[in-house]
Amino acid sequence: MISALVEGRNRHAALVAKICLSTGARWGEAESLEIQHLRNGQLQFAGTKSGKVRALPISPELSDELKAHYDPKETGNRLFAPCYSAFREGI
Repeated sequence: MISALVEGRNRHAALVAKICLSTGARWGEAESLEIQHLRNGQLQFAGTKSGKVRALPISPELSDELKAHYDPKETGNRLFAPCYSAFREGI
């Protein structure tokens, strides 16, 4: 599934899927992450379904991949542009 997303037209979908698989986050939680939610090898999820803030550890490789992926010119403070439709097309 990830390889289909990597080959797809949206560069954000595969990385959002990796976050969901690594942390158990919902798609919307991962897709709405902002750059300030990435710190010290953790992702902080603020807009959760329960309304609670969660901080979950991620691998150094995923952290590096997120930092390399971030483009403020494209998405502002957000790590990703909307990509759920690309995910649905890819699976």
